[in-house]
Amino acid sequence: MDVKVLHTADIHLGVKMHKLGPERAELQRKQIRDTFAGIVALAINERYQALLVAGDLFDSNSPSYETILFVKNQLAALDTAGVHCVIAPGTHDCLSKDSIYLKEHFAAGLSHVYVFNDPATTKYRIDEF
Repeated sequence: MDVKVLHTADIHLGVKMHKLGPERAELQRKQIRDTFAGIVALAINERYQALLVAGDLFDSNSPSYETILFVKNQLAALDTAGVHCVIAPGTHDCLSKDSIYLKEHFAAGLSHVYVFNDPATTKYRIDEF
């Protein structure tokens, strides 16, 4: 069986970009959100079986509430479409005691979403494949 997997990393949702100034920084953050939404749309429209987010979906472990809701909505869209999404923490959104992946339960109620949020877990199997 062939499996179509879409891979992304280093999205950095919520990056501050202070040097750009407030208006340009906000425009860049919007472009980054739009890019991630485009990746999700591509995974759904092109019928990928899985989307792998390999680190730094967020720029820190303290993203805004708006950013958290945005990600939850994108993950819900993938789940509804039956596209598996596997997320690994990175260096900016690392799995530490204050990890966004421990504070927020992104996979809650979503059967096609898995977050590596336990250091003891080193692999994840999708039985459909």
